[in-house]
Amino acid sequence: MSPVPPRRPNGLPDNHVTCTHNDPTCDAVAGDDACTFTYRICFNLITLEKRFVCNAEGPVTNVFLHFPNEVKPKTSFDTENRDAFEAALIELGGVVDFAFKGRSIAFNPPLAGSVCTRSIPYKLPLLQNAKTLAFSARKARVNWHVYRPTGRFDGDHLYLKCKP
Repeated sequence: MSPVPPRRPNGLPDNHVTCTHNDPTCDAVAGDDACTFTYRICFNLITLEKRFVCNAEGPVTNVFLHFPNEVKPKTSFDTENRDAFEAALIELGGVVDFAFKGRSIAFNPPLAGSVCTRSIPYKLPLLQNAKTLAFSARKARVNWHVYRPTGRFDGDHLYLKCKP
């Protein structure tokens, strides 16, 4: 995640990230009315610190984007964010599959090695008041599930906030 989220009291990275619009330390694209966060997804990693061990039970057969909805994005931003998510997984050898949960990224052969995506942009527009044209903060959740032949075994979520 960029920026790197702060640590919780237990030492684990926090999954809540707040960015101020046009702050170069967290907004990857300046000059628009949005915050563009970047994140990477890693599969089958086992870290040296046992508290950070993920459910490396691969091989990964499907990755399903739950929020924003992969099947029916609500806004053009949701579609743009979904497409960026899918493009990064396609670069790892995945394909868009409509047979699993309506739409997901499938890996055939399954993704068995330790690998991470490139940085994935997530654009979160500020809210704008229709009368005053003033901007206010907006929040979003990004959530995905990872599957193997026997079913779901891992997933993660990010909570993002863009402030004016």
